Amino acid sequence: MKYFASGFGVGTVLGVMSSFLYDPETNQKVKDDVKAWVIGVKDDSVELATDIQQTKANVATLKAQLPQALRTLSSLEKRIRKYETAIQPNLKNIKKDLTQINQTIEEFK
Repeated sequence: MKYFASGFGVGTVLGVMSSFLYDPETNQKVKDDVKAWVIGVKDDSVELATDIQQTKANVATLKAQLPQALRTLSSLEKRIRKYETAIQPNLKNIKKDLTQINQTIEEFK
């Protein structure tokens, strides 16, 4: 507690002293620069908090939609497998026809 009180006292004294200092470049009090910086940090903090809330809402929405997305993907996968199975005979016929065409071309050479 002793160190906290002494630290608080030193910080208070330094804070009061810095409020009377002037910045030679801008000819303004340092406290104005500090105030502007603190306001900027506060605004950034508010924006960060808002972004975090929005991100949490987006994550919740994603979690809610994930089961439907998984069902849709599963359905698509089944349809693709069914299509692949259905097209296999046609592919065999196409390959057979291509082989015959290539043989015919070779005969004409």
